[in-house]
Amino acid sequence: NGLKESSQLFHFDNEDTKQVKVFLFIDKIGPENGPFTFISESSSKKVCDCLGRDAPGRRQFPYSGEHGPGERLYDDDVLRICHPDEIKEVVGDAGLGLACATGRCLHFGSRCKKGERLIAMFQFLPVNVFRESSTRGRGTPVFPVDRYTNDRYRYRILC
Repeated sequence: NGLKESSQLFHFDNEDTKQVKVFLFIDKIGPENGPFTFISESSSKKVCDCLGRDAPGRRQFPYSGEHGPGERLYDDDVLRICHPDEIKEVVGDAGLGLACATGRCLHFGSRCKKGERLIAMFQFLPVNVFRESSTRGRGTPVFPVDRYTNDRYRYRILC
């Protein structure tokens, strides 16, 4: 689809700055399948330094649609600061794997235009992290089982 919202926008995972996500491609992923896309830690720092903590404009809080300092960045906000060559799009055959420090590297994924995007993801966090990124300080979220009832792979794995 043509949407760019939530995890389809540049963001940091905010469970902890010391975390790693490992992605393992189950299917071949090409540009049309919504590849994982990121910029390095140093380029991410450059973006944040240039925008500043209270940068006005088009940072979007997930789920609420409110704008203000914080959560999500649109492509053109990042491209004003980073050269397109600094943005890495990971595509490849089934079996490809990568690891990314998603609490320190701006990234996005899931911009699927056609086909499937089946990726196994493993997240490694410090032992003292107890919350999910979606909780935003509100306690433990209720797992959305209904969201996956029509997805044969995820439903079998999760339920």
